Amino acid sequence: MKPIISAAVIAISIVTTAQAILADNLSVNDHCLSVSSAAMTVMEIRQSYNFSLKLVLEAVAGDPIIEYLVLEAYDVPKHSKEEHQLEATAQFGKRMLTECLGIE
Repeated sequence: MKPIISAAVIAISIVTTAQAILADNLSVNDHCLSVSSAAMTVMEIRQSYNFSLKLVLEAVAGDPIIEYLVLEAYDVPKHSKEEHQLEATAQFGKRMLTECLGIE
């Protein structure tokens, strides 16, 4: 996949969830659930594609929460088996939820 197309895929995959995170009328719980959902989307991208960290960061530039999630996701090893990818995605979503709620 060409880098420009890759960047577009990444941005489209994340933008809807990012908009929910930025909504002013969310409760803390809803905000953190949105962060967790975005984290899982980011990890799905991390686990499913061979996109470089640089490419993903360029695609989400300007959104500090999503940039943070990308950096954290790229600290997690990429798995080749689907069951391990799914587990990594679920664990990452849970980790970001508990971090957001402050109950680490």
